Amino acid sequence: MSTYYGFDSSTESEGSNFNPAPSGVNEGWVLEEIQYIEGQGSSSNSIQFTFKHPEKGWKYNHREWQPDESNENFERKVKSMNKRLKHIATKYVGSDAEITGVKTYEEYVNRYIAMIKQSDHSYEVALLLEYKNETFVGFPNYVPFIAVSEEEIDNLKKKYENGTGYEKEPIKTDKSDVSDYGSTGGSEDSVVY
Repeated sequence: MSTYYGFDSSTESEGSNFNPAPSGVNEGWVLEEIQYIEGQGSSSNSIQFTFKHPEKGWKYNHREWQPDESNENFERKVKSMNKRLKHIATKYVGSDAEITGVKTYEEYVNRYIAMIKQSDHSYEVALLLEYKNETFVGFPNYVPFIAVSEEEIDNLKKKYENGTGYEKEPIKTDKSDVSDYGSTGGSEDSVVY
């Protein structure tokens, strides 16, 4: 018997105010949680980072999905994922962050999560967010997208302001054309309200 369906007096039945984080370099984010999420149905396994902005009340989730080994671009997807995960790790563990000798995605992300959780991740960082569609912002597909020091933050702001390739305005999409790009490996982002 399933317990997935139903509601009680604690179930929220009213909408909330839509207040997305803006595109650009936003300071004041804290890494709230990092977790392994086992895939369900056709979804792949993933590692999820949850950042919160205490002052604004925003939450932002970023996922790195397990690449599909049967995908012809598997090696490229793994290389891109490794680059993004190392970039995040360097902000919390240091430039010498390293994970080697793992054979499975699950072992990799579990070691990664343990490494991050053992570090101090209570301080504020700046996140570079760009529009992914009409309403959601997320990390660009390439690094850098997190900055800690004032110098890094200034460089990230300059790169965003002067750079091309960033989606600075909402992207108009036909909802029927939006694919689940995260299910075959890659990254996915969402702002939670």
